[in-house]
Amino acid sequence: MRPSGLYFFPLALPFILALFLLIGLMITMFEIGILRYAYEKMGVNRRYVFTLLLLSLLGSYVNIPVAELPADRVISGQEISFFGIRYVIPLVEEWPRTVIAVNVGGAVIPTLLSLYLVLKNGMYGRSLILPWPRSEEPGPLTASS
Repeated sequence: MRPSGLYFFPLALPFILALFLLIGLMITMFEIGILRYAYEKMGVNRRYVFTLLLLSLLGSYVNIPVAELPADRVISGQEISFFGIRYVIPLVEEWPRTVIAVNVGGAVIPTLLSLYLVLKNGMYGRSLILPWPRSEEPGPLTASS
């Protein structure tokens, strides 16, 4: 079975229209100042807000492969009987594999922005999320010793 070079996606037009609507909404919100205000409150200079948004949007199409899991063996090229009906399992030419990847627009850019904000604001200890043990006072639902 050869993959064809032509792919038909019948819902492409609504998704493209929704994409342009979202981009228009983002530009409108940027012009109104909502996004600029939010990024300035975080500590990002107003010159770089639109650049960050555009890089995040364009980076969402880029995936960086991290690891590749080997394919499981599949029964292929045999005949099986299922409820009395015989089925021929087709031959597998390419074994499927799983690729673990990191998305640039959804993981790398937000992580770099977060690290920048942590370093800029000096929130080294407060930015760590650790399960700190809490000292609980004995109450009606806790056992007292």
